[in-house]
Amino acid sequence: MNKQTNSRKAVSLGVSPPADISLAVEGAPSWLKAKLVGLNPGQYLIITPPTPGQIVSGNPLEARYIREGAIWGFKTSVLKALKEPFPLIFLSYPKTVQRHELRKKERAKCYIPAKVIFMNDGFDVVISDINTSGCRFTYRTPSSAHEDGGPVSPGERLRLMIGDEMTFDFRMPGEPQERSCLGRVRNFAQHTDKIVVGAQFMSLTAELSSAIKKYMEQIRLL
Repeated sequence: MNKQTNSRKAVSLGVSPPADISLAVEGAPSWLKAKLVGLNPGQYLIITPPTPGQIVSGNPLEARYIREGAIWGFKTSVLKALKEPFPLIFLSYPKTVQRHELRKKERAKCYIPAKVIFMNDGFDVVISDINTSGCRFTYRTPSSAHEDGGPVSPGERLRLMIGDEMTFDFRMPGEPQERSCLGRVRNFAQHTDKIVVGAQFMSLTAELSSAIKKYMEQIRLL
């Protein structure tokens, strides 16, 4: 939480209807999706209800939405929940709006199949967390022999040391195509059947950086 806006005048939300927002309702297990469809600055907001009956008059709420690559949010309460002629909810206009930055070291949990290219060999791994600075991935160590009895060659095992560089090929969730970037090993942990590697990204295209940021924002809203 890095920035707070207070003013005697109505604060600006920085978004115009229609806009997607997420709502935290007391007793609900997760954030609810809604849409901001109208507002009267300083007086009220109008949203479409996520699910009829989940929000009733008097409910305190917390709202969040994406703006300028960050998560913005405010506290509000339900003024009136209408069922007719259309289901609409009137919310109190917030007095303050807060900005929540994505910290540089924060990573989003994920499950992204990827391929690591190291010493001209490709290895299948799974990325378990990610941000624009780097990621953590797991490589499952193959057994000593294939199912047909043939031995596993040295080139079929990923052997890394701190400082080693590699290429990542992977597709971010929701993206149409696979992208590549360079990475460098920063730390790793050796287990019986796997190694877990922390890697720093060395070069990100603007498209891949944007895709990672978008994914992190979406995860924060869940």
